[in-house]
Amino acid sequence: MRKLNKLRGALNLLGYMRDLTIESRNYEWEVRPPSSFYMEAEYAEVNLSRSQDNHLYVNVRLRASMSWKLAAERDDAGVYVVVKRKPLIGNIGRARFQVRVPHGVHISLQLEKSVLCINDLVGALDLPPET
Repeated sequence: MRKLNKLRGALNLLGYMRDLTIESRNYEWEVRPPSSFYMEAEYAEVNLSRSQDNHLYVNVRLRASMSWKLAAERDDAGVYVVVKRKPLIGNIGRARFQVRVPHGVHISLQLEKSVLCINDLVGALDLPPET
């Protein structure tokens, strides 16, 4: 019973430390069509909607932020956001994205084991078969 209590305490401490390391980042870019938004993520929750202005907004919330690699860049073709979990410690991390993309901007997503919520979008969605 004593070992079980120690294990439970260690797990509680890990959960507490994970919750302490929540990091939020906000990104905003002015984009005009024709432009693209590309996002690559794994083990993430993505909430996607359209914005009414010419700004692309990305809010990222990383739990256990030390377990993630995040890159966000912009060039003439569009905006790119890539988030990957680090080996070993990445298993404790969670990521949540709120993304608003202007009308007329092409959206391309590469998601792995993620949840996608699409709000008020008009367009086609084509998902290849899993391999």
